[in-house]
Amino acid sequence: MATSSPENDTSYFLADLNGPYIDSLFYAMTPRAIVTPTYQTGSLYLKTAFAPLLGEDSSVMAVVGVEANVDYFEDLASLRQNLLYATAVSTVGGLILGLLFLALQQRLNRAEQQLFLGETHAYLGRMVAVVSHELKNPLMIIRGSAERLRKKTGAEEATYILEETDRLNNIVSGYLAFAKADGPLLVGESTESFDLAELLNSAAKHLGERFADQQITWTEPLPATELAVTGYRRSLRQVILNLMVNGVEGCLAAGKPVAMAMALTGTARNTVEIKITNFGVELSDKEIQKIFTPFHTTKQTGSGLGLYISRKLIEEMGGKLTLTSSIGSGAVTALIELPKQAK
Repeated sequence: MATSSPENDTSYFLADLNGPYIDSLFYAMTPRAIVTPTYQTGSLYLKTAFAPLLGEDSSVMAVVGVEANVDYFEDLASLRQNLLYATAVSTVGGLILGLLFLALQQRLNRAEQQLFLGETHAYLGRMVAVVSHELKNPLMIIRGSAERLRKKTGAEEATYILEETDRLNNIVSGYLAFAKADGPLLVGESTESFDLAELLNSAAKHLGERFADQQITWTEPLPATELAVTGYRRSLRQVILNLMVNGVEGCLAAGKPVAMAMALTGTARNTVEIKITNFGVELSDKEIQKIFTPFHTTKQTGSGLGLYISRKLIEEMGGKLTLTSSIGSGAVTALIELPKQAK
C-alpha cells in the first residue's frame, strides 16, 4: 500500500516498477483501477492491480495494490503445440488425400483407356468381318494366277506377287483372329531359321521397287554380315516393310529427299537390334506417346493400325518396338529388339 501523506517518511512500495501507475491514481490522472502489463520475476509472470481509496471529500487517500501470478502461459504453450500438431496432421492428411485422388484418377484414366480399346476392338471386328469377306476370294484368284505365271515364265515379279498375296492373306487372317477374341496375331504362323541381314536387304529392295519413281538414299551401308536367327520371318518382314514405308512417306510429306538409314547389331544378351531411321517429319514427345494407339495417325491417309499391329506383333515375338525422334534433325528412329531365338 502507498499513501499520499506528505510527511518525509512517506514511501511508495514498488515505486521502481509501478510508480507511474500509483502516481496516476494519487493525482487523479486515472479515476479507476489500473492493471499493469505482465512482468517477469524469476520464473514467475506477474500482474498487479491498483485501486484508489477515496476519502470523504472524494480525494485519494491511499492506493491498494494486489499482485498475482499469471498462469496462462502454460496453456498458451500447450495451445501452440496443439496447433502445430493439428497443422502437421492436416498437412499429412492433405497429402494422403491428394495421393489417393491421384491414384484414383490414374485408375479412372486406365479404365477409360481400356473402354476405348474395347470399343476400338469392337469396331475393328465389324470392319474386318466385312473387309476379309471381300478380300479372301480376290486374293486367292490373284495368287493362283501368279502361281501359274511363275510356272510358265519363271518371272521374278510373279514371286513378289505370291509373297505379297500371302502377306495380305495373313494380315487379313491376323486382323480377323485379333478382332474376334483379342487373340494372338501370330496364330497359324510357325517359326523358321533365316538370315536377318538378308531379310532386311530383301525388304529394302522391295521398298525401292514399290517407290520406283522416288530416289531412296541410304545414308549408311545396308547390313551385310550374316546374322542367323529363329523367328517369325513373314510377320517380321511385314513389320520392317511397314516401318520403311512410313519412313518414305514421312520424307515425302515433309517435302524432303527420301533419306533412310538401317542398322543391325547383335548384343551380348542374346538379342538383336534393328534400327530403321528416316529424316522426314520429326515427332514431338506427345505424338510419340500416341503413335501406337489404334486408329491414331499423323498422315492424311491411312488406317492408323500399322504401328499398333506392328508393336503387337513384335511383343508377341518376345521383343520390343519403340520410336524416338531427334528434335531439330528431323530424324525418327524405330528400334526393334528381338531375341535371337523366338519364344
